Amino acid sequence: MSPKRLARIMAYARVQRAFRRDRKRCAEMFLDGTWEQDETTLTLEEQEPFWRSIFFAESEVDERPVPKAQEHWSIVDPVSYEEVAKAIADSEESAPGPDGITLSELKLISPALL
Repeated sequence: MSPKRLARIMAYARVQRAFRRDRKRCAEMFLDGTWEQDETTLTLEEQEPFWRSIFFAESEVDERPVPKAQEHWSIVDPVSYEEVAKAIADSEESAPGPDGITLSELKLISPALL
């Protein structure tokens, strides 16, 4: 691929990214001709003061009250045979699951074995 073609592909990709992010800004970029320019990024040395002030700042203490959640231990109770039988009986025929077993095949098996 020629360097000219690669540059054109990269410029097209920049316009597409800009369009997805902000259509108005993309239109302005296209109209003023800056869409053909390479995107500039800051060097690590230029970025460091910004990030240093964030990562090395003293954290504020969060003094909001923490609500006490009500625990429902019933969701970890074992599933009974009756629940399995009712779930299978109440189900309508559908596509088999990832294991390839259909509902009609499950209905032939005893709930105790499931």
